[in-house]
Amino acid sequence: MSNDIETALLNIESRLRDMIAEKAMHDAAVSLVTNKGWEELQERMKTILKGETERLIHTKLDQYKLGLLQGFIKALRLFTNVRTLSADELADLDQNVRLTEQDLDKTRRLLD
Repeated sequence: MSNDIETALLNIESRLRDMIAEKAMHDAAVSLVTNKGWEELQERMKTILKGETERLIHTKLDQYKLGLLQGFIKALRLFTNVRTLSADELADLDQNVRLTEQDLDKTRRLLD
């Protein structure tokens, strides 16, 4: 039984870490998109993304350069698709964090 509780604790802690990381990403995204130069930078990155995607399609590359270019394109896509959480999504996330923290406390008490 103790192993089951410890496994449950690990799962709950993992879910809680994921939710806290999602909230931190939202906070970072808000900070980023409210920066004055963000829109201009994002437009420049979209232009670069288009050019690099064309290069990927039309140029024969060795495996190493292909991997580098694919990684660069993935990074550009991440930065050009920054999305913040809506107010409802943020409220749901905060509520889920509170509920998960309560669940974690209850499960920890089972070990005592």
